[in-house]
Amino acid sequence: MNMKTLEQKRADFAFGVVEMIATLKNMEREKLLRTLVEFISPDSGSSSNYNEFYKEFLAVKGQDIDPEKFGKELEEKMSSYISKAPVLVLTNGLGQTMAFFASKAEERPFKIPRLANDFLNAKKEHESVKDELKWIMEHGKSEEEKKKAEKELEQLKKKVMNSANRVKSFLLNPSTTAYLILYASIQKWLWKRDIIPENKDFLEWFTKDADSLVLIQATREVLELLKWMVRFADAMLEGE
Repeated sequence: MNMKTLEQKRADFAFGVVEMIATLKNMEREKLLRTLVEFISPDSGSSSNYNEFYKEFLAVKGQDIDPEKFGKELEEKMSSYISKAPVLVLTNGLGQTMAFFASKAEERPFKIPRLANDFLNAKKEHESVKDELKWIMEHGKSEEEKKKAEKELEQLKKKVMNSANRVKSFLLNPSTTAYLILYASIQKWLWKRDIIPENKDFLEWFTKDADSLVLIQATREVLELLKWMVRFADAMLEGE
């Protein structure tokens, strides 16, 4: 039996992350969105709600994605951020570095399922009453009733747009998405190594459960992983 060494496993994982980043620009819109969610989200995009989310989100006006433009910008950001990551860990420590990534990403991977559900709920609420409100706007008994229906419809549309914009700013902004991918990559590798419990957020673990010996082990493991990520990023990603 051909058993991979730990170093080979690190290399395989790092290559998979960088390869994903390098190929996003060649994907269709839905596949790009699906790939990001499946990698970043702690549930790996397994919820049945996600299929509906991809379709409905991409149908919202103003949420179009140019995969080539987004992918190239993300490559540049990732190339830069990956190259700086080892120094950040060595200088500031793993916990502070992950907190920095989370602050730059504006949130952590565990927010994705909630954002998707919030968007779908807003969309369903709008769809469930829009025809009734439009009818009232045309056939209402008074101008006051018509204006009230119009205002309610506009508020529901705004709620959908706000939910969609939160998804876009979190998941489809190259600057924030790059930090999100870095955070998720490190977190997922530590899950694979059984250093932190699977599906446990790193910062939650760091602030509540981590002891000094395990943190030292985690730091060493992340630095070894980042060596491979830097090598592959230098070879496969276009820099700024």
